[in-house]
Formats: sequence, C-alpha cells, structure tokens
Amino acid sequence: VVVKDIFNCTIDWQCLELQKLILAKTPRNEHAYLFNKDDQLYNWGHVLHQVMRSDQREMGKLLLSAIDSDEQLMVRDIYGLYVLPRGMLQGSTKVIKLVLERLKHAPALITQQIYGCDSGGYRGFYYAFSYKRMECALKVVKYLDDEQLHIAVNEAAKHDRELTLMPMLLSHASSDAVRTQLLHTQNDKGQTVLTVAILNARRRLIEWLLTQYGEDEAVFTDRDWATHSSPFLYLAKLEDSFADLLQSMMQKLSSPKERFEELFRNSFDRKCIITSVHRKTEMCRVCDEIICAALNSMDILDDMAVLFPLFEFCCVSKNMKTLMMVLSKTGKKQQQKLFMNYENGRSWNVAKHFISCDAEKKQMLSALFKIIDPETKLAILNDERNPSIGDYNALQHCIEHADLELFNALMSEYESSKENVARLLKTSDQNYKTPLYLAIDAGNNEVAVEILQRIKDETEAMSTLNRKSKDTETNVFNQVSSPTIKLGLRRLIR
Repeated sequence: VVVKDIFNCTIDWQCLELQKLILAKTPRNEHAYLFNKDDQLYNWGHVLHQVMRSDQREMGKLLLSAIDSDEQLMVRDIYGLYVLPRGMLQGSTKVIKLVLERLKHAPALITQQIYGCDSGGYRGFYYAFSYKRMECALKVVKYLDDEQLHIAVNEAAKHDRELTLMPMLLSHASSDAVRTQLLHTQNDKGQTVLTVAILNARRRLIEWLLTQYGEDEAVFTDRDWATHSSPFLYLAKLEDSFADLLQSMMQKLSSPKERFEELFRNSFDRKCIITSVHRKTEMCRVCDEIICAALNSMDILDDMAVLFPLFEFCCVSKNMKTLMMVLSKTGKKQQQKLFMNYENGRSWNVAKHFISCDAEKKQMLSALFKIIDPETKLAILNDERNPSIGDYNALQHCIEHADLELFNALMSEYESSKENVARLLKTSDQNYKTPLYLAIDAGNNEVAVEILQRIKDETEAMSTLNRKSKDTETNVFNQVSSPTIKLGLRRLIR
C-alpha cells in the first residue's frame, strides 16, 4: 500500500526514473492494482486520468507499456469519464495519441470511450467541442471509421456556431456517399444533424445544411422518436429572426398543399407549426403566405382538426384578409363551431378574444359581426354553449376588459338582435355582481357612467344598487370612489 501511494503521489513530479524503479520492483501481475485508485480517498479512477491532466508523453508511454490488457484502459474517474474524454477535457494531445495507438486494433473500445456518457450525461466530443480542444478532437477523428464518425458529427451540430467543425469532420468521410449518409444518420433520439442544429439555434450551420440536403424532402419531414416533431416544428419554436430559414425550408416541399398540411401536423404533445408561431410577426407572415397559396386551390374545408388552429392563428395574428378567406372556404355548421366552441378541452369564444382596447381587434370584431347572422351573433354574445357557470357573457367581459367605444358597439349589436338591453344591465353573474358593479370594480368609470344613464326604473335601480356580491358581501355603494359616479348615483336615487 505504501509503494502504491508513493507511485500515485509522485506521478505529477515528472520524475520518470522513480516510476520506472517502482514498476521494475513490482511484480507484473500487481501492476493493475498499482494503477487503480479504488482504495484511495480521492479516487481519480486510474493513473492515466492523472497523466492526462499534465499530458506527460513519456510517463504515458511508460504506463501503457506496463498495462497488459486493453480492457484495463476501460476505467472511469469519479466523474464517470473514460480516459479519452478526460484527455479531451484537459487538452492532452500527446497522451491521447498514445492511447489511440494502443486501442487502434480495438475500435469498439474507442467507440465505447467516446460514446459512453459520464455521470452528467455528456459524451467525449462534448468536451472537445465545448472547450475548443480541436487538436484533441482531430486526433480522435482520425481513428474513427465511417460508421463511428456520426458520433462526432452529431455532437458538432450542437456546438458549431461559426461553421468550422462540420465541414472539417465530413472531410474525413471516405466518400461522398458516406458523407451524405452521415448527414442523414439519426442519433439515439431519432434526430438528424439538421434537427440537432435547429435545437441549438446554430444559424450558420442550418443555412449550410440546407444547401447540402438540396431537394431531399424526407430529411425535412422526418420526425424524431422522442417527441414526433419535425425540423419544421423545432424551427418554428425558435425566435422570430429564424423566419427566413423557415421560409427557405418550406420551399423544399414540392407543392403548396404539402406546405399547408405540414403546418398542422402535431407532435406527441399536440403542438404544430401554426400554434408555435403565435405572436411572432415574421413567422406568422411566412405561415400566412403558405395558407393563402394553398387556400386559393382548395374547395370547402371540413376538417376541424385543421380549421380550429387555422382560425385561431388568424385571430391571434390579427390577419383579417386570411380570416375572411378561411371563412369563405368553410361551411355554416363548421363556422358556428369556429366562433364558439367548448368541446374536447377547448374554451373559445371569438367575441371574447376580440374584446379589448386594441383598435385592430375591435375592427375585426366589427367586420365579423357584419357577416354573422343575428341568431348566431346573439348566441356568441350570450356565450350560450359555455358549460362553465363561472364564465361571463360577452357584455360582462367587455365591461372588465374594453372601453366605452366597444361597450356602445356591443349594446348596438344586442339591440339589433332584439335583445332586452335593460334586462342585461341588471342581470348579475354567479357572484351576484351586476354590470354596474363590475364596471366600478374594474375602474372602468366611463362605462359605469354610461350604464347609470341607461337605468330608467328607479325601483329596480335601488334593488340592483343594494344587492351584495356573494364573495365580498359588498354592494355598489361600498365600491364607488369616483366623484362622477357618485354624482350619477345621487341623481338616480333622487
């Protein structure tokens, strides 16, 4: 034990003669015990891991000459790193070359060393590329055959920010056919090099790969095994600056119909391109161009799995032209479902979506109401299909989230639909809160004043004003603070 401690502790001294003397005095069958550090307090795995830290070439040659079996090199340190990954991390080019020369007749062991994960789930080339140990990586790559080279290529796709790694690695392929095969090879998650590059937002690499793949559609539509997502979907989830790449990739598909269908293909978590680009201006523009080009050649759309996300996309992106085009390709029965739907976990009311102070949304709501028949319009405003008691109708939603202009517009829509407006203004929600109470509570004083002016019956007014809410047990008088509203209340009471 004392000899072993001396041997291990003096390796960093770079005193080669001392190490030779200890090895000469130690029986050959005890060398494996001498090199192993399992019984030491700080277990670095093997003396070769220690030598990798200082990259001592002569010491490495001495130790390798004393190791009888290649399997003795297949040890890990306390971080789960084999000898070669430890060398990549430390940048030990000299000792790495010695180990590779030793293992060149056992390629399976080289593959195991660089492909095996450490305790953090990282592989050997991760350290070479992330710590920019390019010389180490090149030495390892030279000992890999075409079948093993995909390990380095796949890892390089994560780190190749400046487009320096991938062309260099592919230049080691034995032929153009192998080079093409490497670009199409999938990793253990079913992801190609392109998918990995997109997941890590390597823009220059993605642009380069698009030129390498040419018109090969399969690589763009193939889905991985883990999430059933295509490169298109992963790209759509990136920031808006990648919109031009999404457009370029979509052009690889041969027809407008294929591009349109790709927008709605779901992953395992029910995500698709059209739902992933919401509120990304440029990506929405790309999708909108694809939708318009496809709709021009289509007849009636009746697939609700496509219509729901398509209609929602038009509403969220506030694209009235495309929205009207979609409705023109949709039957009346499907339109009613698009305007208001609470099936299969959906909670959608088009009026509620457009009710806000946003000018574009108000214009779109006004345009929609012009083409919707009165019966459907009233059903939307009253939210008749909503199974939840806790949700408000459109008027109550407007009082809390919109302005006086939209409130008056909605009142006009109710009146044109022959709805009893006086009844609506005194109808309370599930917490016994009237429209006036909601307006005051939301601080929407202009709407509150308008409601007061519309109340005519003093007897019913007092009943409405004195009604206490269910949750806070307060009435209108407890909530009011605005002098204008107080004045309106006094006039109504008198």
